[in-house]
Amino acid sequence: MIQWRAVNAAFMYKGLPSSMAIEYLSDSFPAEPAVYAIIAGHFRVPLDTVAASTRLVYDLGADSSELLELCVLLSEQYRCELDTDLVGRLRTAGDVYQMLCQAFAVPAR
Repeated sequence: MIQWRAVNAAFMYKGLPSSMAIEYLSDSFPAEPAVYAIIAGHFRVPLDTVAASTRLVYDLGADSSELLELCVLLSEQYRCELDTDLVGRLRTAGDVYQMLCQAFAVPAR
């Protein structure tokens, strides 16, 4: 439910219909575009501004508490354990995706 609100908010901000958000959602393994859509929704930025190289602090204005909230959001959505001790090492949206991949013990694409 939380992920739907974040993704839907990102799509509405971009002016796209909510129905398009459905294809970005997955309840099992996190698809890379879905993770970036969640990040965009969480930080209330346009969906097309979030990519693997997007810097969380400099580009999105994230602070440590917002990064921790994002990790909690992702761990609840994907039902996995994320190492919150690694939050301080997250620099880019790609780092967030790689952290999820590690939680699922699969190589990042």
